[in-house]
Amino acid sequence: MRIAIDGRSAFFYRGSGVGNYSYELIKNIFKINSSNLIHIHSNPIPKTYKSFWELSNTPLVLTKHYDTFLNPHNGIGLPKNNSEKIITTLHDIIPSKLPETVSPTYLKIYNENIFKILERSHKILTVSNFSKNDISKTFNINKDKIHVTYLAPSKIYKPINKNLCRNFLKKFYNINFNYVLYIGGFSPRKNILGLIEGFSKLRYKIPNIKLLIVGFKGISYENYFKRCCELNLCNDVIFTGFIPTCDLPFFYNGAKCFIYPSFYEGFGLPPLEAMACETPVITSKVTSMPEILKNAPIYIDPYNIDDIYDGLYNLLKDSSLQKKAIKNSLNHVKNFSWEKTSRKTLEFIYKN
Repeated sequence: MRIAIDGRSAFFYRGSGVGNYSYELIKNIFKINSSNLIHIHSNPIPKTYKSFWELSNTPLVLTKHYDTFLNPHNGIGLPKNNSEKIITTLHDIIPSKLPETVSPTYLKIYNENIFKILERSHKILTVSNFSKNDISKTFNINKDKIHVTYLAPSKIYKPINKNLCRNFLKKFYNINFNYVLYIGGFSPRKNILGLIEGFSKLRYKIPNIKLLIVGFKGISYENYFKRCCELNLCNDVIFTGFIPTCDLPFFYNGAKCFIYPSFYEGFGLPPLEAMACETPVITSKVTSMPEILKNAPIYIDPYNIDDIYDGLYNLLKDSSLQKKAIKNSLNHVKNFSWEKTSRKTLEFIYKN
């Protein structure tokens, strides 16, 4: 069987959930099966493009015929010919469920393509049973057409000596304080405003701790910063901007806890990355999170500011609760690996 994989998200979108998935999937597929019958493809890079989705919207050109084509980034840019079957990884359908929370560029491309993608895809991969049910119900697709393969934290996410982390963060990022950590994007669905509100209540109870919000400062950043100023938190909430992937394990390991109060996730990888670093996790009890994380984290209602505050306060003040969360996390995260995900993906491709 000749297999082609669209490599554009692995090459040009790494650092995002979709990009990391593509990169790890391709890397591990070749570890498992180095057959010269599996090929990675990418179009020539245009001189200018505004976003990855604009770049990938051009149909991929296949110069040879393949039995199966895999698109790992939501089916954007499917080839027009030279593929017998198409398998698409549709991570979630957030543009259908929460259109106001995605970029106008991606929303336009998604709306123009999603029904064509579903029609042309022989089978669909997705990342959780929650997403599978969401896709099936929203688009009236038979569940037999949809197969679930979980994501996994990369191997760089592992426990690191705490003193080493503190020295690294102090030297390279001028971070020399205790902090609660958030990593995971700036979209409104991530509930950063709710996190800031909850943290504002915590500051009066635990004054010697800050909130670190890591990632590109998206279009919502001004709203978040303005709210911090209104709450007198300008010195207590730190927006780091982009942090290279190779440095993120130091941020996870150095945190007192990691919080992920998202309203909607198809999978939600950052909590697993934090767990792999022995950092206790607080996360939402909605959408895919309970399915993926089981009993490992402390759950909160993302729509309830008091619950966000309570989750933070109770975990930070209770060392036994921290130890329990870390133990549960380490036991649970062992169930996930990119090798396992890649093996299941290959098995699915060969069977279909």
